Amino acid sequence: MYKKVLPSHRLFKRFEERIITGDVELRDVVRMGAQIMLQHAVEIEMSAFLDRT
Repeated sequence: MYKKVLPSHRLFKRFEERIITGDVELRDVVRMGAQIMLQHAVEIEMSAFLDRT
């Protein structure tokens, strides 16, 4: 069965890869961290909204 990978998980995986390769600066960590948190918050809100209908 196919299971959808959430966008926040894809973003986090990309973030991890950049950390491992050392291809990241502090400003990138902050920006990518904020992006991941916002994406996750949107996913939670959408899930809650869809469960209400």
